[in-house]
Amino acid sequence: LQPPGGRRVLAGYAVFRGRTTQLSRMRSWLLLVSGFMICFLTYWSGALYTDPVRPYNPLEAGVYAATNHTVFALGLAFILTSFIFGTKTFISDLFSWSGFVPLSKLSYSMYMVHNIPQIAAAAAARTPSKFDVYGLVSWTLSDLTLGLLLSLVLFLYIETPCRYLFKHLTTGKSDHRSVKTSEDVKDVKEESDWSYRLTNP
Repeated sequence: LQPPGGRRVLAGYAVFRGRTTQLSRMRSWLLLVSGFMICFLTYWSGALYTDPVRPYNPLEAGVYAATNHTVFALGLAFILTSFIFGTKTFISDLFSWSGFVPLSKLSYSMYMVHNIPQIAAAAAARTPSKFDVYGLVSWTLSDLTLGLLLSLVLFLYIETPCRYLFKHLTTGKSDHRSVKTSEDVKDVKEESDWSYRLTNP
């Protein structure tokens, strides 16, 4: 197994084995806070290498480049462990918002297309860009908006049809059924609606 796939398999195995485990409130908060701190520090520590005044250390840069993804994944593992096995907190309630269901279905498509607006903007620029807080916020919001719109198109017209086609080819069963009653008409209409496909598997 490659390392990323191996980590996913091990994580799934750990969740399966510990599915009946219940962490105390203190341990839940400890894992949650530790996970957020690890992710935050790992993410923002990369800004140290953009400071022109700070001296460059090849060994330090090499260690950071080789370990930052793994350390960030460790922080995410702490957070997920707290959510899955820990006691209920207001943060877990926040992350249980039903709106994350359609967003999660767009996550892979977002990963595929999120850099398209960024590359297009960089290619169209004729002068150097100035980085400040206002620009960072505005660029982030615009990238998110354009990325979500592009990922929605990709999800509806490429990912979903391919998934249904693969399901049909592998199971040999068709999801089509005869429409006999008004309730059947309603069900078929719901399944053909884009919002239904976003909020249901």
